[in-house]
Parts: sequence; structure tokens; C-alpha cells
Amino acid sequence: MPVMRASRPESKQKIGDVLYEQLKCEHGKLAGKLVGMLLEGLPHEHLATLCHEPGALKELVSKAAPLLEIQRQDLASQPLVTADGIELLVLLVLLASPSLSRL
Repeated sequence: MPVMRASRPESKQKIGDVLYEQLKCEHGKLAGKLVGMLLEGLPHEHLATLCHEPGALKELVSKAAPLLEIQRQDLASQPLVTADGIELLVLLVLLASPSLSRL
């Protein structure tokens, strides 16, 4: 069943699976977090497009992955930055990305 023809929850799962497979080699443990944030923050149509345009996905994620890497570091030296704050910042970067305007 094509990604766009499945029911929304089933389609979202399939999209997540496709995106995860595309990201896991390059981003390892961050792939799941990145996919979760994409699924949560982007409209269904944009997600489906990212499945078929690996270049757009790579460009979008290249802006978010470095910010998520900060979350994995010891945040004790940055007491004003919380894990939730980093996730929000990454989501905002994804939503503001020029890549989305082309989708």
C-alpha cells in the first residue's frame, strides 16, 4: 500500500519507517529522535514528500542534527538549556527551514 493511500495513523507509521531507514546510517542513535520530531512537527504532505526526496530530507535534517547533538552532551555546563528547550529549538529550525518552502 503506497504511503499516501494508507489511513493517517498507518501512513504516519510507514512514513516514519521510511524516514528512519534513510537516516539511521548517517545519524545512528539520533535517527529515531529526528524522525519523531519530523512526524510531530510537519504536515503529512511534507512528510510524504520527504520520503521521496532524500536530498530535501538530508538538507532539512542537516540543520537539526547538530542541535540535537547538544542534547546528548553534558548540559551541566549550560544550566539554562534544558533537553525540552533543545527539542523545541530543533523543531523551530525544522519548521523555519527553506527546504519546506520547496515541498
